Amino acid sequence: MAEYEVRYRFDDRDEIVEHRHTLALQQAISTRIAVDFFVRLDREVNQPEPTTSPFVGIYLIYVLPDERRRDWRSRSPFGRSLLW
Repeated sequence: MAEYEVRYRFDDRDEIVEHRHTLALQQAISTRIAVDFFVRLDREVNQPEPTTSPFVGIYLIYVLPDERRRDWRSRSPFGRSLLW
């Protein structure tokens, strides 16, 4: 997955203040466990000396078991499952 964000200030300055690039790798290990690895570069602009901050991260996702019996289907946010 690749992502690009632009942060814009809607105030007196009315300017772009930050660019963010993210590259991520998502891996489902099982139906309950998933891991996301990502690298993110934040670049602050419109400054005398623009700075770039790199970030590396890992998300570990675990879905708790649910043994309740229901007559209705559990909620799916945005029409999709919780694990991709």
